Amino acid sequence: MRAVVSANELTVKERFEWFSDTLSREVVPTALSTARPADFQAEAAVLDLGELRMATLAFSPLDSLRTPGLIRRGDPGQYQLGLMRGGRARLAQQCNEYEVVAGDILLRDASRPSDVRTASESGLVRLAMLQLPRE
Repeated sequence: MRAVVSANELTVKERFEWFSDTLSREVVPTALSTARPADFQAEAAVLDLGELRMATLAFSPLDSLRTPGLIRRGDPGQYQLGLMRGGRARLAQQCNEYEVVAGDILLRDASRPSDVRTASESGLVRLAMLQLPRE
């Protein structure tokens, strides 16, 4: 089943909270923050493929923190394989830190704490992500 949702259908005050709730529910629980919540834009498309889930996301720059408490709240035992399609991201996980730009691939273990910071000079950050079970 494929579902597409957009923040454009909401009031400006509701958009960031909606995206934060949607991401925590459909991907993994995470704490999001943004420097400009009043200007926040986002859309997401999710395709459920059984044990795999494909998501395409477009969103205003934000930061995402996955803490041990959030992992205890929801640990799907997954890897997240992402393709940056626009913008850039800096990912810190397990004493490793790297930056990815459009065209780069990233891998994140959803069962481990992480800190992701995104940016885009030309509008939205664009990411295609495949969630796959560790086994």
